[in-house]
Amino acid sequence: MVCRLKNNRVIATTPLDRLTVTRIVLQRGRPFRLLVFRLVDTHLHFEVAEPLHRSMELARRIEVAISNTLYAPRQKSGGDLPVPAVGFAPAFPKEIRDQSHLFNVFDYILRQRDHHGLSWDARAEASNLPDLLGLRFLGGNTDEVVQKLLPRVTRRFLIRHLGVDQLEPVEGPLVAPIRSKLHSAVCALASVTTLLRRTRIVRAAQVAAVNVAGHQLCTQELADTLEILPRTVQRMRKEQAKAEVEHALRLQLALHAAVEDESDGVFSGLTAS
Repeated sequence: MVCRLKNNRVIATTPLDRLTVTRIVLQRGRPFRLLVFRLVDTHLHFEVAEPLHRSMELARRIEVAISNTLYAPRQKSGGDLPVPAVGFAPAFPKEIRDQSHLFNVFDYILRQRDHHGLSWDARAEASNLPDLLGLRFLGGNTDEVVQKLLPRVTRRFLIRHLGVDQLEPVEGPLVAPIRSKLHSAVCALASVTTLLRRTRIVRAAQVAAVNVAGHQLCTQELADTLEILPRTVQRMRKEQAKAEVEHALRLQLALHAAVEDESDGVFSGLTAS
């Protein structure tokens, strides 16, 4: 399925907007058997194992949510940001013929960044690839669908779509270059652009970061990096991180150290007051 605006403009122009679209697609996709999605620039692709009417309903929900979340508020405010003045064009569905076709479409969607020669989103965060690899939990249900319907999709196959040969969690003490990636890795794990959002997954990711960093960063440095108060860091030092969250963070740190993205440094740690 392909969704695009009527005037073929870029759907999401900033890292924050792309994260918003990602959250919308994966949240709206939960009641459906969504296998994969990828946002490009002027359009987004998704593959869903559903009858046509169900697939079209998912496309409708995604398009309505994107319009209401990204465009409608800006049109009302009259801000300077460019806002599409038109809605989405009719979604373009393509019927899956057989198992081989299901796999080929899955592979094609994951290759969209290279296919279109885009320079942004090098870590595929505007897709569900991080969820399929255990790097975050926003679209974890898609992993179950892929395992059931595409059992030949291997971890090695998925990692290649990140442009790296291997992806192993960072172990042991964090060297300085990796410590510098801690804020962006925690944000990516929690699917946010600021750690000031007080959600369960943000807090779980912060606890994991405190556990992983240990005493290599002082309390104030961790507070600045994680956008929390020093006394919160001290409380978190006494907590045990959830194993799956700490593992995901160590994977994120490895990926952030290996793959640079244009959004790095756009959202930096702030000192909480």
